[in-house]
Amino acid sequence: MTETRPPRGPPPKAEKEDIDKTIGAILPQVENLLSRIGADSGVLARTKASDFGGYHSSVPISFPDGIGRGSVIALLFPHNRKVRLDISIEHNRVFAKSNGEPSDQRCFHNDFMASIQVPVGAVDLSKEFERHVLLGIKNAQEAVGRHNRSPKSGPGWFQIRITERK
Repeated sequence: MTETRPPRGPPPKAEKEDIDKTIGAILPQVENLLSRIGADSGVLARTKASDFGGYHSSVPISFPDGIGRGSVIALLFPHNRKVRLDISIEHNRVFAKSNGEPSDQRCFHNDFMASIQVPVGAVDLSKEFERHVLLGIKNAQEAVGRHNRSPKSGPGWFQIRITERK
């Protein structure tokens, strides 16, 4: 079986223009998606990341228990002659030690990452991907509370405590 690989090196000028047009068409949809995630804050930051020819957008999020801070980060950039979108949660939440002090272990329950490659020339972001992101972010935000309410957790040892990294 022969594997096809994308050509190496920078794309030809016409192909780069098509990639840039695709990024321009998808970027407002990415920002609309982020605004639906951070609806309570309404703050959206966008920067053009010239080092990789794409965009970095973010919106702050909160967690139901009020502990720590987080952001949903979207990176939209050219990748292997296509357009790639990475969306993830960055946060400062860590597991608490028994004395309540922050541990070195990040709270993985609140992590989320999703990626999609958008074909050059596309004008719409996949609705299925949007649903996946919205549900994934919501689940990540609520993960600690859901874990602690689980019948398996019960009162006592299986409860997890969270604090923020200083």
